[in-house]
Amino acid sequence: MIRVNENPASSGAAQVEFAKICSDIAQTDLTDFFIDWGFLKVVNADLDDYGQGNINVTQTMVDDAIASIQSKGYPKPAMKLQFLHEQSLSTFKSKATLSVGSASVSGNTITISGTNNAAVYQQEKEGVVVHISARNNFTVSSFEASDKIFAVGYDGERQEITVQ
Repeated sequence: MIRVNENPASSGAAQVEFAKICSDIAQTDLTDFFIDWGFLKVVNADLDDYGQGNINVTQTMVDDAIASIQSKGYPKPAMKLQFLHEQSLSTFKSKATLSVGSASVSGNTITISGTNNAAVYQQEKEGVVVHISARNNFTVSSFEASDKIFAVGYDGERQEITVQ
């Protein structure tokens, strides 16, 4: 899509516009993807990434972008694109069924075994996802006995993995 409008006035406006343009090009409601990746979340921060600057995305900007995308009636993707990566590509292509094995914890290292077709693994503390890994062996900042580990399939299906 060639730009037909002026560049947005701010980095935050450009970020929100990017989510809208991607949804238009794909003719797909990508709001869940952009929410999960932080494009459609409120932020006001100074950054030093490829140069210094400020990014400001307000709740009104987020709400307006989501409403704009959803007003077009685009379907949501059948797959959870936010979990697509090079190790999960074959699982996405074949729409493989998720099956879980077990997990072991040594200090802050989690090792998953016997699980098939997981796109990602999630650590959950008190109902909140605090870590996501694409690999079956990963290190977390902390792990408590009450934490849970989930395998997540290409379609977003979550299955809890027994921690031994």
